[in-house]
Amino acid sequence: MKKFFVLLLSFITAAALRGAGELRLADATGGAPLEAVMQAALTLSMAEELSVSMQRQLPTAALTALEAGKVDGVIIDRTFVPNKEVIPLAAEALALYISTANPGAKVTKAQVGEILKAFHPSWKDYNRLNLDIQRVVMKPLTPSGTLIRRIFGNNALADEVFMVDSFSSGFTFINSAAVFFAQYIPQAPVEVKCMPVNGVMPTTADIVSGKYPLSLHYVIVYREKSPELLRLIDKLKEEKYRRSMIDSGLIVLLPRISAP
Repeated sequence: MKKFFVLLLSFITAAALRGAGELRLADATGGAPLEAVMQAALTLSMAEELSVSMQRQLPTAALTALEAGKVDGVIIDRTFVPNKEVIPLAAEALALYISTANPGAKVTKAQVGEILKAFHPSWKDYNRLNLDIQRVVMKPLTPSGTLIRRIFGNNALADEVFMVDSFSSGFTFINSAAVFFAQYIPQAPVEVKCMPVNGVMPTTADIVSGKYPLSLHYVIVYREKSPELLRLIDKLKEEKYRRSMIDSGLIVLLPRISAP
């Protein structure tokens, strides 16, 4: 990733010297959807269409820079800018998968946090099973650290999830004591089912609408819809960059490019 940043900056400089339009962005997401943005920016810079500079900042610092006119836009979690006009990019959600043999449970967002951090969480607190819960990250659908931290506001919870490695070849979905933490995907394995959180199931519709509580929306908040910003957004709508976000486990919120 560091090498990619260096390469990107070299093209940014070249494009700027040739008089391309300039767009200054700050990434305040922790890097969640940034790779697709970087790829699109690099393509535009190579074509000498746009010079895009990007820097990673904490949300408060990035928004302060936006207000001061030091950047033109900030890629950020929607919850930081609830009253601002934004351009939606992508959504990410944490899904809780359990075995179809598990009777299931109705859990709240707070209880999910308890399951994550308790030393020996037990299903007896949530359903009739008297078994210690096995917390397993289902890979390659690993939830980002950004998602865990922003949802629960606690770095230690992210560490707790990632302490548990992916299930081995001998570990099956039939194990009804397990709860799999993973990014939401539209097509889950048939051996598992999702758990509702706060009474809401993780579905694409409820994640996009914001009803599902264990989700984040990544957006660009801006000072103005400049031609440079719109040029980058048009590039991100292309199938190549949509696919890049999907491959990262994100739900793309940008509309598709209209057919000519």
